[in-house]
Amino acid sequence: MTQIGKDGLILAAEINPYPLLKELEPQIEALFEQHKEASRKRDWGYRKFLPHPLEMKAYWGDPRERPPLSQVAYQTVMMANLTEQNLPWYVRGLAELFKTAPPSLNEFLNWWTAEESQHSALFDSYLYFTNNGDHEERQTLVRDTLRRGWETDIEYPFQIICYVAIQEQTTYAFYVCAANVLKEEDPKLAQAFLQVAGDEILHMKFYREIVKLHIEAAPEYINPLAWEMLYFEMPGQVMPDYKERSRFLAKHGIFGPEHFYHYVVSTMWKEWDITKHLPFLKEELRERLLKFRNILEKRYNRSAFASTRR
Repeated sequence: MTQIGKDGLILAAEINPYPLLKELEPQIEALFEQHKEASRKRDWGYRKFLPHPLEMKAYWGDPRERPPLSQVAYQTVMMANLTEQNLPWYVRGLAELFKTAPPSLNEFLNWWTAEESQHSALFDSYLYFTNNGDHEERQTLVRDTLRRGWETDIEYPFQIICYVAIQEQTTYAFYVCAANVLKEEDPKLAQAFLQVAGDEILHMKFYREIVKLHIEAAPEYINPLAWEMLYFEMPGQVMPDYKERSRFLAKHGIFGPEHFYHYVVSTMWKEWDITKHLPFLKEELRERLLKFRNILEKRYNRSAFASTRR
């Protein structure tokens, strides 16, 4: 298959040029065992953040006296909620791509699904129990999002693993940034975001390490990884008004390009030691990746967020 980026760049013309390496299957199995151990230690239920209705007043105060969430806080939860609601489509897409993958990857997908399934339940229930927003309108948005589905043009397991590693890191970063901004307005909501972020970082580590194993064993595998970083888009983009929602949250300092650079591009660049692997990138892809990174870095350095990290 020939894969072509939005700017006309071609990744590869061969059929599955970057298959999962069979010799790495024992290491992938070991990574899955590590994940299971970490997941068992974290085991939690979303109802931990949603007390019984009879305990609502003691936990949250009289709902009639409780001020509603600010628009920034509400839209932050909605972005998370609508993204997480589309879990069935993400599972379907990954299951299709993992048909030829090692058994440990398919079993990990089952664990991942069980762990991820709590996230939308937590966000949606939180808004309902705290009586925030229009509940009918929110349910309509959820239905519309699910009806739109989600598809990817990725056709091979290693490439989707690269994508999901970046996606999980981005989701983790969004939730951490959200918790940091919202902790004064609603400490319990901030705690909920951090709890979910803990799941995302575990998932990211599993995928990140599989990518690392492959590029260390076969440095040319840096090409599909660079491709996914260069053309990355969140799966939540299928939700209604995604671009407007993203711009609103970026404007109010929740998550924008500067956060994406700091928490995702810069962090993952170091984790995968991309600089060391640059000589193995196809020339045009290398040039575009470096240009992409430099543009983001300059934007980050000009941002108010950067001053808080120094």
